[in-house]
Amino acid sequence: MFKFIFVIGLVGAFDVTTKCSCVQIGNADDCEMNSNCQWNYVRGLCFTYQAPNTITGATTYCSLFTSDNCALTIGCSYVNNSCISFTGCSAYVVVSNANCLKISSQCISDGTSCVQIGQCSTYLNKGACQKDIDGKYCYWDGQKCNTPTLCSQLPGQQTDFDCRSQISTCTTDGSQCVDSQTNCVDQKQVSCYYNKNKSIQCFWNTESNSCMDFTCDNAPKSYNSDFKCSSFIPTCTTKLGGGCTTRGLCGVAQNRAACITDSLGQQCYWSTTCQVKSCNLAPTNYITNQQCQDFLSGCITTLGGGCVQNLSCASASVQQACISDSQGKACIWNGTCLPKICINAPDAYNTELLCQSFLPTCTVGTAKTCVDRTCENASLNILQTSDCENYLPGGNCVAKSGGGCVTLSTCDKIDLDTSCITQKDGQQCYWDLVQLKCILKTCDNAPTTFINHNSCQTFSSLCTVKATNLGCQSMTCGALSTQPICVKDNLGNNCVWKNQCMLKTCSNFPNTVADHTSCNNWNHTCTVNLTNNGCQLIPQNCSSLLNQFQCQLKADGSKCIWTTSCVDTTCFAAPTSISTDADCNTYMPNCITKIGGGCQPKQCTLVTKAGAFTNTDCTSYLSTCIINSTNNGCINKPTTCQATLNQNQCSLMGNCYFNTTFQNCMTNTCSSIESTNNTHLLCNAKLSSCTVNVQQNGCMTIYDRCQQYQLSQQCYLSKLEGDCAWTNNQCQIKSCAFNDLTKSYSVNDCQNYKIFNGPSYRCVPISTGFGCQAVSSCQSYNQAQCVGSYDVSGNQCVWLNNLCAIKTCLTAPQTIITVAACISYLPECTIAQSGSGCAVLQKYCSGLSRLQCFVGSTSQNGTKCFWNVSLTPPTCQNLECDNAPITTSSQADCDAHISGCSYVTQHCQKRFCEDYPFRTDALCREQNPLCTSNGINCIPHHYLY
Repeated sequence: MFKFIFVIGLVGAFDVTTKCSCVQIGNADDCEMNSNCQWNYVRGLCFTYQAPNTITGATTYCSLFTSDNCALTIGCSYVNNSCISFTGCSAYVVVSNANCLKISSQCISDGTSCVQIGQCSTYLNKGACQKDIDGKYCYWDGQKCNTPTLCSQLPGQQTDFDCRSQISTCTTDGSQCVDSQTNCVDQKQVSCYYNKNKSIQCFWNTESNSCMDFTCDNAPKSYNSDFKCSSFIPTCTTKLGGGCTTRGLCGVAQNRAACITDSLGQQCYWSTTCQVKSCNLAPTNYITNQQCQDFLSGCITTLGGGCVQNLSCASASVQQACISDSQGKACIWNGTCLPKICINAPDAYNTELLCQSFLPTCTVGTAKTCVDRTCENASLNILQTSDCENYLPGGNCVAKSGGGCVTLSTCDKIDLDTSCITQKDGQQCYWDLVQLKCILKTCDNAPTTFINHNSCQTFSSLCTVKATNLGCQSMTCGALSTQPICVKDNLGNNCVWKNQCMLKTCSNFPNTVADHTSCNNWNHTCTVNLTNNGCQLIPQNCSSLLNQFQCQLKADGSKCIWTTSCVDTTCFAAPTSISTDADCNTYMPNCITKIGGGCQPKQCTLVTKAGAFTNTDCTSYLSTCIINSTNNGCINKPTTCQATLNQNQCSLMGNCYFNTTFQNCMTNTCSSIESTNNTHLLCNAKLSSCTVNVQQNGCMTIYDRCQQYQLSQQCYLSKLEGDCAWTNNQCQIKSCAFNDLTKSYSVNDCQNYKIFNGPSYRCVPISTGFGCQAVSSCQSYNQAQCVGSYDVSGNQCVWLNNLCAIKTCLTAPQTIITVAACISYLPECTIAQSGSGCAVLQKYCSGLSRLQCFVGSTSQNGTKCFWNVSLTPPTCQNLECDNAPITTSSQADCDAHISGCSYVTQHCQKRFCEDYPFRTDALCREQNPLCTSNGINCIPHHYLY
């Protein structure tokens, strides 16, 4: 009693106007509310705030982070208003979890000081016993902290998802976690999600007011249409008497409502019974191809009405059905339906122009009928290979002696010097001026007039002179006869001179004392041998290197390291002197620095940054990372949708969807999309395989066929038939004929009537100008239909000489006088040799004329070309190192010709990796993606081994 009165007396005498000094404040929360004070977390005392001294010199890593992000950054802690290096949680005397988390996201409080977040069993008191390092709850049993093993040990107010995330056999009773019942039928509505072991999904059946297995047979009896059942589960259809059943073959469907599609995706048709839909089941009043197409894709009309399957042109028995075969190849009616090929052209087509208008690949034959163009039936007036190519584009025709064309085969079959460029397999030919014939261009076939190395090099950079000094031979190291030219062979291998020229190999290393560096500089495939007196080939595996002197590299260029034996190197093996991420990545890709120096592998949990985290921060660091559930770091991307922890992670998984009803992440399906998506456009934007359901309160998978849709709001898209259109109060395949036949349409109008399951040019105006029709052949169009249209094969049409013809390079106006204008006319064209009009771009540079061959020009196969004036006569050639002008005298001349060449004894040759003196992989790859570095110069990357 005395003590109590004494305290009251003291309180009553206290001057309320007197402010406490910082040292009198006893806890961190009150201390930090006073702007003049700061709490020392290490000593557990409040001190008067002092501005920190300005730090000179290098900025520390943690000082880069703001107060908001410091505690979230691995390796940093926020203490006394500064972001400093993290030294461990136990250094800080803090009572509350909130204040520990302010210091570092790795810390929580045990009621006295901060401790490291870890496993539940590591927490020593109830205050720390909250959550473990994985974000799961802990349980205090009165004496120690445990991982919960019983549902009742979990906190209250949990959902089924929360409960099962902790213990898979737990669910909710609405207020807390409880043991799940064994089967769906035993679950209450609030816990009707899964059975006990989560092997079966449950649903609440409002008709029976009970929880049931989520199967077709348990669907409500009110589901009486294929649509409702397939919306319930995609593999369900309706059955007689209502409800759903698993979809089978057409023949097992019990009523018309179920007779839509079967389990194999085949369309079904009801006619007293359900059967697979086929063309012959169509009504006999169907008399047009469009009606048959609308009935079933691949059908055409037939004699007497009805439909048949379109297998070939011969399937058409009436003219209106004779359009194209099942492959889209055009047909022609001539009393019967025939393939539209040259020999089937009408007899009236008896001139070159008429045959060409029938098909561009036709010419008039000796019998005054149309025949297929071949190299051999070209006109004898054709004198140049470029004209042969124009006659039969892609036909591999070359001009022959006396005029006309011949099919390209081998060099010896070419009898005209201007055609002697390459043979069919692409190997080069040359015209022998002595024998006056075309010969395969090999070193051994070079003329004997080539009498030294330099002259053979002008013939080919792969050749050197023969020992007799008469003619050329393949340039192996052994064939190079003098030391100045003993550099590289024709494969780019290094040569060495030892009284004669030989291939530089590990075995001919010149010194008696060796180490890895000297051997690898000698030849990048070598390392030192076991006795250190020579070199040996680098093996495929580190384990084959038997001492630490050899233990440097394996054959693919990756590093080895010596422990007790030679093993593949790891990030952890890097020396501690390495202190930057860039150096670690140079040491080994995907390595980063670790505290104390050295390197460690990149791990998702090691990502740090200044500022707020985004998922891009994680994926740009490693593609296998994703942002964590608290948005303050990264974790390994889960392997399944179900393994994600929250809605944000679920949205980043790709084909996953967070179900707000079940509160879990699941594989994305149409039926899982929110009910607020109530139009086709909204559903299809969420998932391209979806449209709106019949109730217009959610989404469903698009049907195989247009006619399966019940509402115009759904009638947009089908799996097998493409675009759909609502007409005559039903959904049908979108057709050109659905346009208004009383309205005038232009070519653009009809082309803008887009068809999903065909190109945008599928429709053209009807010849009368009113309405649209499906495309046909260019020759069948009048002028209004022709200009800007396409034929059934996708060829552009052009109006020429009062006829509609297929647009080719030869139909270009003669007013075109530039290459650019020809390419604009058709991408495969170039300027004609005459300088006006266009011609087909030749396959090889050698086929291009002076007008067609210029700096920056390419041949049909994409090869860069140039006009070589050094040759007699000047010719268009591939732009390559070895055909630089004969005036080449320096590296600058080679660079001006083409990049990537080295100057060697008065000519240019392709630059090899060893020609680049760079010490890093990055610089070597910048010169050539197939190069890397051995630390001294570039060498071929391991992909070349």
